[in-house]
Amino acid sequence: MKKAIILVTVMFITAQLCLAQTDLEKNESTINNLATEMFNSKLASYIRLVAKDVTSNQSGYQLNFSLIAFKDSTAWTSAQNYITANNRFLRNTQVSLGIAHKAKYGDATAQVTFALTNKRDSTLFVYQDRQSDQEILNILRQATTDYYDKLVKGGMSATDADKKSSAGYLAETAFLADPDKNKPDKDFDDFANSEIKKSKTFVSSLTLKEAWLKQQQNFNDYAKQVQRRALWTLTPSASYNYTYPGFDKLGVGSIYLVSLDKNIKNNPLQLDIEGNLYFGQDSTKTTPNMDQRIAALSVGINYVINRNAKGESDFEAKFAGDFEHNWQGGVKQKTPDADLTIRYNIFKDFWIPLDIKYDSTKKGVFGYVSVTCNLSKSK
Repeated sequence: MKKAIILVTVMFITAQLCLAQTDLEKNESTINNLATEMFNSKLASYIRLVAKDVTSNQSGYQLNFSLIAFKDSTAWTSAQNYITANNRFLRNTQVSLGIAHKAKYGDATAQVTFALTNKRDSTLFVYQDRQSDQEILNILRQATTDYYDKLVKGGMSATDADKKSSAGYLAETAFLADPDKNKPDKDFDDFANSEIKKSKTFVSSLTLKEAWLKQQQNFNDYAKQVQRRALWTLTPSASYNYTYPGFDKLGVGSIYLVSLDKNIKNNPLQLDIEGNLYFGQDSTKTTPNMDQRIAALSVGINYVINRNAKGESDFEAKFAGDFEHNWQGGVKQKTPDADLTIRYNIFKDFWIPLDIKYDSTKKGVFGYVSVTCNLSKSK
C-alpha cells in the first residue's frame, strides 16, 4: 500500500509539472499570438524578419529580435524564473539590425528598443485564477488515491489497483492537456467527475474537463484584455553609409501604442503615436553628413479588420498623418503627408504590408510592398 501511494505521488508530481509547463507555454503563447501585427512591428516577442519596400528603389532588410530569444528556454519557462527582473528586461529589449539600399548608396542601421512601459507583458499581470487551476489538479490527485482504495476494496490486488489508478491518472492529465487528441479512461473519468462535484469552488454540474476548459477560457479572455494595454518604447538609433563611409543619421525615437476599445468582443482599435528627433543626411551634399536637424511626428489609427477563429488578427489597416520640422537653415519645410498601411496575413507567420503614401514633396500617391515574418519558439 505504502509503495503504491509513493508511486502514485511520484507520477502525480511528474504529470503536474508537465501540465503546469504546458499551461504556462500555452498561456504565454496565447498572449503573444493575440498581439496585433501593429504591436509586433513595434516590439518583437522573439524574432522578426522584414523585407521592406521590396517594390521600390529604396528597399531594405531588417532583423529584429528580443534578447530573450537567445536564452535557453528551459532556464526561464517556469513561472518563478519567468518573472525575474533580468528576464523581464530581456523580453522588453529589442535589437534591430538592417541594410537599406537607396538610389546611390547603401546604409547599415542599428537600433535598440527599450519598453519603458509594457503593460502587455504577461508576467506583469499574473493570471489571478491560477489557484483554481491548482485546485483542479488537487482534486484529480485525491481522486486517484480514492480510486485506488475503491479498487482494492472491490477485491483487486494492490499491484493491479496501482497500475489501473496510475494509468487512469496519466490518461486524465493527457486528456485535460489536449482534449481533442487524447481520451480519458472512462471509469476513472467518471469517478473523478464525481469528486469535483464535491468541491465548493466549482459549479456542481461541471465535469472535470468542463471546469478545466472554463479556466482556460477565462485565461483566453484575460489574454485579450492584456493585449489592449499600453506599450511605450524608447529607441536610440544610428545609420552608417557604407558606400561613402560615414554616419549619416543619429537620433532617438519613441512610440506609444494603446487600444482605444477595451471590449474584447470587438476587434482592436489602436492609437499609434510615434515621435523622432534626429540628425540626418543633407541630400544636396555628396558626402555623408548629419547636417539636418529634424523632428518628426506620426499619429495614426490602426484597426483590426478581421480575426481568425482563435481571435488572432489576420487583416489590419492603419491610417496616419506624418508631420516634420527641419531646423536646418534655408530649408523649405515639408508639408504633412498621409499614409495608409494595409497588413494581410498570407500564411501563419507571414504578413504582406502594403504602404500607400501621399508624398507632399513629389505631389503624388505611391505604393510600397513589404514582407514580414514573425518567428516564435512557441510555434
